[in-house]
Amino acid sequence: MQRFAIFLSIILITAASFYFFQDKRKLSLPLKTTTLEEYKEKYPKNVMYIDFNTSDPKEFIVILNNGYVFEDGRVITEGSEILEDVAVLKYGGAIKDNPLLKKKGFPEPKKVGSTLAVIASNGEENYYHWVFHVLPRIKLLQESKIPFDKIYIYNIKYRYQKESIRLLGIDEDKIYIGKENQFIQAEKLLVPSIAVKPAIGKLFPKWVISFLNEKFLINDKNKQFPEKIFVSRSKAFSRRIINEDELFKILEPQGYKKVFLEDLHVREQAVIFHHAKEIVAAHGSGLSNLVFCKPGTKIVEINPFDGHREPYKMLAGQMELSYQDVDTTTNGLTPHQVEEDDIFVDIEKVKEVL
Repeated sequence: MQRFAIFLSIILITAASFYFFQDKRKLSLPLKTTTLEEYKEKYPKNVMYIDFNTSDPKEFIVILNNGYVFEDGRVITEGSEILEDVAVLKYGGAIKDNPLLKKKGFPEPKKVGSTLAVIASNGEENYYHWVFHVLPRIKLLQESKIPFDKIYIYNIKYRYQKESIRLLGIDEDKIYIGKENQFIQAEKLLVPSIAVKPAIGKLFPKWVISFLNEKFLINDKNKQFPEKIFVSRSKAFSRRIINEDELFKILEPQGYKKVFLEDLHVREQAVIFHHAKEIVAAHGSGLSNLVFCKPGTKIVEINPFDGHREPYKMLAGQMELSYQDVDTTTNGLTPHQVEEDDIFVDIEKVKEVL
């Protein structure tokens, strides 16, 4: 009996050691890339197209059986492939620059025996990326009527994220929040297409504009809204206007009201932009609210990127807004430095376009 107990203990210790080793080992995948068409040829039933009866390109949802999702929504097929058409890339970068292709291994995947709908996207902590990359994917899921257990989001910590999710009818218990360096393998992944990619010429589809207005723009006739607004970035972490006080001294006498978008609810931001006739703002994600403006609204964007980043100019064009931009002096800074640096505005240039 004693020998049997010792033998059983050895087996249990060995099994525990093996489990620990398995849990800690790295998963090495020889990643390749593939296109939606190539994937559809292999799995014709795993691609569902969604048509909004517009001239916009058709959107789709890809079903990945036993697929993987890493951190901020980067998905990998069971066959170790990155699906180019739903790849999460910063500023529309080339697929060859996808950081997953350079990884030598991954953590042991956490198995999830359910259906995960992946709406996470690079930069979802930024209002622009959240509004145009994440939220439309919820609409696609709802249109598809494919059942799922949870929605995968990489990070959700800001008020606007929680508000918008709630307004779209998603309960908190339906959200699966990813973690840094976490690698998940689900029984089934649902991956909606990314509807907005201005960097590669995929502009703001009409259905996205209609969807956002329908869900977030309320008809509040009982309130008075300013006709002219100046969007302050003084509470932002970067690209604050160094001479904002001087700038506002010329704006205020003309009837401009200063607004701080970070202090407002999602629907408050939408309705303020909707009622404004003139908007002055530095380049920043708050200008995503141009999607709620009426045609003809005058927009003055103070943009330090010297033509390198113009999503709001594109959005203004599609919304039929009257758009003007004011360049700032970058003094030879790199795009990354411009991203982080505060900016100095030439007041005379602003006067010229007002």
